[in-house]
Amino acid sequence: MPDPEATVVVKEIFLLAHLGISISEIVRRLNLAHIPTPIDYAISKGLEGSYEHGDGSWNSRFVKYILINRTYTGDLQQGEKGILVEKTHEALVSRDIFL
Repeated sequence: MPDPEATVVVKEIFLLAHLGISISEIVRRLNLAHIPTPIDYAISKGLEGSYEHGDGSWNSRFVKYILINRTYTGDLQQGEKGILVEKTHEALVSRDIFL
């Protein structure tokens, strides 16, 4: 089940990238808007994990990870061999704008 708050951010990141906005500009916009990073968001929701907190700022690594993650298209990629199973869950972004 997609998280409604995180979904908005993910969709915005994909839209900006699709419009040709650079990753560094996307990072700048997220930080200016005070959008919590994925780690800060997870911590604020009480999700358990071994998080490296960082300084709370978005960086290109966070954005790039989102943009290359097939999970957002409704696919599941698993294991060391990267076995891909398509359409396993609801897509947040269309394959048309997936990079």
